[in-house]
Amino acid sequence: MNDPQSHKIIVPLPPRYIVEKLQLGPLELSWDQVKVMLICAILTTIVIGAGEGISGLLLNLIALSILWGLYYKYARTHEVLVESKIIFAHKIRKLKGLDRYSSVSSPDKQVSELYRFSLKNISKTGVIDFGDNRFGVILGCDTRWLDDEELALNIARVSGFLNSIQPRTLMKVRASSQIPYLNPVERMVMEQVNQPRSHNEKALLYSLHDLSSRTPKTTNWDVKIFISVISNSDEIETLMMTLLPGVLNRLQAAHTVSAVITQRDKIYNIFANDNTRYQVQSNRTPALYGEKAVWKNTLRQIMQGSIVDNRDHLLVNNSEYISCIIVGIPVGGVSGFPPTLSPEILTQIYRLSASEEHVIRIDQSIFPIDSPKALVEIKRAMNTIKGNEESLQNNQTARFDMGLDQEDLRALYAQIKDGKESMFDINFIITVFSPSYTSLLAGISKVRAILSANNIMNRVPNGRILETIQCTQFLPYYDEKISVWLPTSGISRITPLVNGPNNMVSSHGVYFGNDIHTNQEIIIDLDKLGASHTLMIGPTRSGKTTAMAITGIRTILNGDDAIYITNKPDSTTNYLAVAEYFSDVSQIINLGRQPEGKTYYNINPLEIIFNENVQFDPISKFYEHLNTVKFFLNLLTGGDRTHKQISYIGETLVELYAKFGISPEDRKTWKQEKQPTFLDLYDIWERDKKKYKSDATIEAVYSRTSSLRNTLRWLSNPTNVDLTKQYTVIDLSAIPQDTQEAMNYLLTAILALRFNIKSKRKTTIMIDEAGVFLKNARLQDEFSRMLKQAGSFGVRIIIGSQQLSDLVSIGPELRANIFISEVYGLNIGKSIDDVVRFFKLSNNDAQFLLSCSRPGMCAVSVGYPYATTYHMQRVASDLEAQILFGKQERQVAYTFVHPDLESFAKEQGVIMSDWINGDTTVLRAERFVEWTQRAIGSGKVFAYIEKEKLNNELILNQSKEHYLSVIQIAAYFIDRNIKVEVNHYEDADVVAWLPDGPMAFEYQTSGYNDPKRLTEKRKNCENKYGRLFFVGNTQSVKEVALSIETDEIVIPRGTRLEEKIKELLGEKTIQNE
Repeated sequence: MNDPQSHKIIVPLPPRYIVEKLQLGPLELSWDQVKVMLICAILTTIVIGAGEGISGLLLNLIALSILWGLYYKYARTHEVLVESKIIFAHKIRKLKGLDRYSSVSSPDKQVSELYRFSLKNISKTGVIDFGDNRFGVILGCDTRWLDDEELALNIARVSGFLNSIQPRTLMKVRASSQIPYLNPVERMVMEQVNQPRSHNEKALLYSLHDLSSRTPKTTNWDVKIFISVISNSDEIETLMMTLLPGVLNRLQAAHTVSAVITQRDKIYNIFANDNTRYQVQSNRTPALYGEKAVWKNTLRQIMQGSIVDNRDHLLVNNSEYISCIIVGIPVGGVSGFPPTLSPEILTQIYRLSASEEHVIRIDQSIFPIDSPKALVEIKRAMNTIKGNEESLQNNQTARFDMGLDQEDLRALYAQIKDGKESMFDINFIITVFSPSYTSLLAGISKVRAILSANNIMNRVPNGRILETIQCTQFLPYYDEKISVWLPTSGISRITPLVNGPNNMVSSHGVYFGNDIHTNQEIIIDLDKLGASHTLMIGPTRSGKTTAMAITGIRTILNGDDAIYITNKPDSTTNYLAVAEYFSDVSQIINLGRQPEGKTYYNINPLEIIFNENVQFDPISKFYEHLNTVKFFLNLLTGGDRTHKQISYIGETLVELYAKFGISPEDRKTWKQEKQPTFLDLYDIWERDKKKYKSDATIEAVYSRTSSLRNTLRWLSNPTNVDLTKQYTVIDLSAIPQDTQEAMNYLLTAILALRFNIKSKRKTTIMIDEAGVFLKNARLQDEFSRMLKQAGSFGVRIIIGSQQLSDLVSIGPELRANIFISEVYGLNIGKSIDDVVRFFKLSNNDAQFLLSCSRPGMCAVSVGYPYATTYHMQRVASDLEAQILFGKQERQVAYTFVHPDLESFAKEQGVIMSDWINGDTTVLRAERFVEWTQRAIGSGKVFAYIEKEKLNNELILNQSKEHYLSVIQIAAYFIDRNIKVEVNHYEDADVVAWLPDGPMAFEYQTSGYNDPKRLTEKRKNCENKYGRLFFVGNTQSVKEVALSIETDEIVIPRGTRLEEKIKELLGEKTIQNE
């Protein structure tokens, strides 16, 4: 297969960048430069004619130096002249005061300048009406990362999609990065822990949270597509119904799962987030100032806050700095893209991604050019170049460059004419968002360095930042002045659709593990899959059994039931400990005669158990059960029973059920005090054997099933297990070796049938060492049938095997019912060929499996809509590892990040999670846990509070918000070795002795801000300490400022307080514009 990065592409200099030129002496000039030079010549004539004497001569020389110096600075090349015009226009706007926009005070006309179109209406189907017969839809997309082999194929698929775009249809692709405050597992845990949970379940959830919180945050990339068409209001819905299914199908073929966004609020919010890195909501309420009628303007609601248009950046809401880069713009007559465009450029930008310092957004506006129009434009460009060659006869270098341009255009002309290529106008813009000007420049520099390293021309559009960012808005507009030409083969390599920025994961489901390459946490929503049956395979000690046990734990945490079936003990993974940990909702069933000679548990295979509250066809159910028993008996006797023998078994089963009054048509008769057993069935066979002595069929069945009367006699005991428990371990290790595989199948089939009820809780049945299902072809067919049925009722079956050679015997029917495959790589060795062939893994996957060096490293292939293979490390939390491996609790479960915080925490009776490193399981078990807002910095943090400190909703005499905020402020100074004092009753809440003297902080909650009381506090603190700041939440700081009639000493908690303290400590220098 060809390397997707080695293909050479013809990337021409776009015709609009090819300008007519002429030779003036040694100079190569465009006609615009000639005009400016002519003006300078006229002014030169005027200057020379003015002034007399030596002084006049000196003034003339100075004036001429300035005049021609300005020409050199602003018009020495055509590109410099164009840029100079833009900067000059921006300065004029700034002088007129037109560079500032406010959603509160700017008139509608000025606000509308920020948007080329307005949002007239949004239909129920998500179609946006922009007026002037322009309509559009927004698609939310889930993309996936591809390896090199898949990428080569996907380039062709994306090319096909691009070529299917209809003329006059504008498509915009956006990939925006964001560092989440919480990792996916942290977020999932916080949702689950708020549901009713047992103490043990909460401890495990918190253990997962601790595991996740120690994982570095990985960038989330959000991909969206905007499609705009021209139509009329009567036909637009029909047009979209015709257009969109094809678009969605082609995107799906290109590994992009997409859907039209129809919720109006979500659409408005997408537009509201155009000019910010924060996830904001569109302002649907009137402002605090101005008439309510003003806020009927949709654009004003979307805009929010203020925007200042500076030369090289935008300043949004006085707190966020935004700039952008035009990608692929020609410079100096050289095409903006190299002929060897590679998707690697996307990967490099994805890795740069986002940080607390800057967030990146990739925007591409793609507009198809009709082939006839493209051919005309190319002809015109070739004629222009030909004319330039004649004008620049003395400039051999220029003529050589133009000759190369001519060759590219001729080759491209032939490709378009032959239908091998299509051309597109494309705006390719990368926007950087940052909280400070310094970090903005750093972010811009990083992106430009990547582009330049890949020989891609790029430019920061000084003087037209706002105009350029307007091109990225999901509006039916793109800017031809900054667009470039790219053929299909070029765009298909650099659009985010060709290689997703991140693996597709879900926010709900089961936590599988962490991506080896990105450390991204992989959560898979099993409900999204057609079915979720799983094959786990891996050599001994590769981590397969541990993974199965962890799956059981997380299945319970996900609110579902789990049944674990094993036929051998495992000395390294104590799977029985899971049931012991969940003792209140679990059971351990040891089937067969135990070493002491007793049988404690049994499930009578002939008993038909059903849910009386669920409707089903009793005849179908009855005969499904009979088929299961027949296959079990066949497997028990070697799997070589003839058709006549199996038919005989079926006939005698029907006779036995009739004898007990059990009718296939009447499920009420299935409830019998005494149920039929295998002993009763064997009695019928014995009777027939005596009656029909010469019947070989009866003789074979009777003789081959004698174990039902001896070693398997316990199977005829009554059912005495509680199948409603949430976690069940069925241990078959006491069952004779030659019948364990048959018992594996029987239990799986019966349990799958018994759990086919419409319950909110689903069931996962895990079968360890299930090689029997992989070896026997006839059994595979039956097992496949069972998988189909189990899947339709929400039952998930996981089969595990360490015999990699069994893969070669798996047929297509069984393979088609496996939706998740987990291959564990440690010690995989020579079996890799069988694994690659069966799972159709890529070379990249094979190399990963061969490189696996730790238990739990695996390649996990997941079906549609994930449709990807994850390279994953299964990770157990501290508590999970303690349960499974019997690890003792560490003597020091956690340590403080600063030694003085330990005594401070003991004194205050509270430990904040960011004061410590390590396992917080014990803290969660022993203390009250509060999820509270950070007083300094952004986001939230856990507080572990001694229960003795609590007084209903108070901590001591204060609200939780007040108490926890005060100690967080104090801890911030302790961590910096600054003396601090905390007062919970009298005096200032916090006093810190800074290098330049003491500083008092008083925390105020809302509703307790009497002017007289606050003024008295201020007076006392300033008299005693010299300085005071009031701190509070968003509402309380407004109340305080109103009460003391100033906001100069009032600071909101969070990032503003952090910035202020850093300023006081000299840790931060403020960038002044």
